[in-house]
Amino acid sequence: MSSASHQSTISAIPNPCYSVVHESGVLTNTLDSTRDFEPHSRLTDSGHVARVRIAIVGTRGIPARYGGFETFAAQVSPLLVAEHGLEVTVIGDASCESSDEMVGPVRSICSRYAKSASPIRYYRDSLAKAAEFADLTLVCGTPGGALAWSTRHKMLVAVNPDGLESRRPKWSRVVRAMFYVSERLSTWVGHATVCDSVAIESYYKKKHKARSTFVAEYGALENPFMNQRRGDLKQVLSGDGLEHRGYHLVVARIEPENLIREIVEGYRLVASRLRWPLLIVGDCTASPYGRELMSGAPASVSFLGSVYDAERLHALRAGACSYVHGHTVGGTNPSLLEAMASASMCICHENEFNRATTDGDGLFFENAEDLGAHLVASEQPSNAQERMRAAVMTRWQNNYTWELIAGKYAAIFGTLLERGGGRS
Repeated sequence: MSSASHQSTISAIPNPCYSVVHESGVLTNTLDSTRDFEPHSRLTDSGHVARVRIAIVGTRGIPARYGGFETFAAQVSPLLVAEHGLEVTVIGDASCESSDEMVGPVRSICSRYAKSASPIRYYRDSLAKAAEFADLTLVCGTPGGALAWSTRHKMLVAVNPDGLESRRPKWSRVVRAMFYVSERLSTWVGHATVCDSVAIESYYKKKHKARSTFVAEYGALENPFMNQRRGDLKQVLSGDGLEHRGYHLVVARIEPENLIREIVEGYRLVASRLRWPLLIVGDCTASPYGRELMSGAPASVSFLGSVYDAERLHALRAGACSYVHGHTVGGTNPSLLEAMASASMCICHENEFNRATTDGDGLFFENAEDLGAHLVASEQPSNAQERMRAAVMTRWQNNYTWELIAGKYAAIFGTLLERGGGRS
């Protein structure tokens, strides 16, 4: 089915419920996320009504075994089926465990190629598979969006760029330049860019003159220790020898852009004035950067390594005195959302992404000295801290549950399908 034929073949599509705002010639779609959207359907060539077919490309597959895109696909896709009446297929890479199978209500198929080893081949193969059946494909990652030029005439293409890879210092200049080019191309090739924060959207509009943008953030699951398992928290923490609100917590990839070194230094500056240790969750053994941090850190800094036990992670977040978030690049960060869902006292690096996610409810640092002062203050409970804890949890409930995020994607898909072929 060509994208030009969508408008005549889509049936029972909801009203788009968006407004077009002209800003220097840029079209921005602002969706009413409070509106209920009816299940999407289409007319087949034989005149029968069938569900609209969505493909998700750019993940390693479901069930989720890796990172953000995989978790996103695993959480959002079944909700799109169950609550919004869509037919969803997730196209994973060669490592995908479910080849041409149903994972719950979601179809899972696999590319012949590994995303990490052969990303171009993976994206091309996955997009070709999607073009065989999909009415609309959500491409996770700008490289995939840039490569969708050969299939965009067969289906609508929405691109989720996932932060700003072109700004990440872990990449070489050549790789950052390649990501920048893929950002630009993906806005030309795709019918829409779906950003995971208003700050990312602003970047794409200003830097790449993106003509059709939407915002649909990341989500986080409810922390069971904040409600039904509240009474079990102390017992679970005791397994790590911890007290409730008796430690400071970092959960992050051990990379320079996440300011792990600066966080350790900030803690070191005020260690003599602090009661509680600093716990760092993340693999420090995989890089010289991490190993150097481990060898030079104060004794009261504990490196827990990677923690894959969901119960333990939930408990660590729910019981922390403070959660320190040093991420400097990216949109709506999953680790920060998990902390917010745990009513954490969030101490975040000062940047537009973290401000937007928390709506400013937290403490913010620009350097190690700022962080040290905030750590000292966090060990002195106050009404203001409790207000901030409650505020970030309320913000998660009102903005970042997976149900809400799935609803935003359903609304975006409905708008694009009703708009039909061609870009605005």
